[in-house]
Amino acid sequence: MTVDRDHARSGRSDTGGGAYPVADTRTPRAAREENNPRVLRPMPGGAGLTVVANEAAATAEPAQALLRHTLPEATVVVIGPRGKLAAALDEQARTAGGRGRVLGVLGGDGTVNAAACAALHAGAALAVFPGGRCNHFAQAAGLHTVADAARAVENGEGESVDVGLISSPGSDGPYGVFMNTLVLGPWADVVYMRHLTRPWGGVGRVAMPVALALAGRAAKPFDVRLDGRRRRVWLLFVGNGVYHSLRPPARDSLSSGRLDAGLLDAHGLPGGGPLAAALADAVDAPESLPLPERYLATRLELEELAGLRYAYDGEVADAPDSLILTVARAALPVYLPSDGSSGGHPAAQLP
Repeated sequence: MTVDRDHARSGRSDTGGGAYPVADTRTPRAAREENNPRVLRPMPGGAGLTVVANEAAATAEPAQALLRHTLPEATVVVIGPRGKLAAALDEQARTAGGRGRVLGVLGGDGTVNAAACAALHAGAALAVFPGGRCNHFAQAAGLHTVADAARAVENGEGESVDVGLISSPGSDGPYGVFMNTLVLGPWADVVYMRHLTRPWGGVGRVAMPVALALAGRAAKPFDVRLDGRRRRVWLLFVGNGVYHSLRPPARDSLSSGRLDAGLLDAHGLPGGGPLAAALADAVDAPESLPLPERYLATRLELEELAGLRYAYDGEVADAPDSLILTVARAALPVYLPSDGSSGGHPAAQLP
């Protein structure tokens, strides 16, 4: 059951249990009217656009070739090692702030995450060219191909989308972001093991089966304090936006202003084989993990996380003792085709 945590705190109920089922019932038109439009400028042929391309992305080579063909005036900067990629995105985002506020990026979900963080900090718009294996954000945004993104760039079409923010209480450092999902538990260990074993044979052929075997064998439930309430769980999932369908993953809107939280209680699924099977079934889509308990919120506070890992948009990090997750609503303008199905807020166009 999906419930609205904000209403639950208010004490109102339609079910008698302190919370009631809700859905994001706003129409795309109503959602658009609630937001002040951002400005995106048309770039015919890609003139004035610099795209940072992740050389290690799964489909980088054919995607780059198509990008150069469809936007011949764009500048493509190809970056290799991951550390240099983040630095290049930060540099280009700062430069973009002085030339029309547009940062282009080509890669998968992890690359898009890093680019979104850089663009948000620099106040730049984002042009996303899908070049990864799953491309969850691009698919949700209606950017199914490089040609879709190129058309939006040339026409100056776009929408402002939500950004999930990751911060830690008392930290003065910059916040992290998630455009799709953040997951705690064995799934994060799978992502971690996949990164470690990737040099042995790529993501799918060897790395993923090895990662599933290692993480599944070591998996155990963990304790977490969620908004002050202690829980013992196998998995904790947080989506940026309301996922009305988990298989395939689908969001009605990229600007709902909500976090979609899901829990798998420690008693909800046996460990060992059943859990390993559930993880294997969700290899490319953490949104399809078995999560019988779900609710919507605008802010989540997670405590007692020391020693755990969390996965976000295909990346992984060691958790501090506490995390605060919030939503920056319609904070990031992104070039999207007008006939896409993202359901975000339209951005205004400069002549």
